[in-house]
Amino acid sequence: MPAETSVTGRASYTVQVHVADDTTRDQARALCRRITELGYGPGGSHNIDLLTVSGSGSYTSTPGGPACLEGN
Repeated sequence: MPAETSVTGRASYTVQVHVADDTTRDQARALCRRITELGYGPGGSHNIDLLTVSGSGSYTSTPGGPACLEGN
């Protein structure tokens, strides 16, 4: 995954997951939380700055924010 340089001068990494059409909102939220538990969310061991799970709702984790915040 290519990195972008952030305003802090360090590389910034994003993980984006799009779930299948028949995935429920609860399943998408659970997947987002599981990915976060595995260290692929902000503050995790893999140095990811943005995690987004979309396709059945939208769940986003950003630094300093709550994990898997529900969007549209």
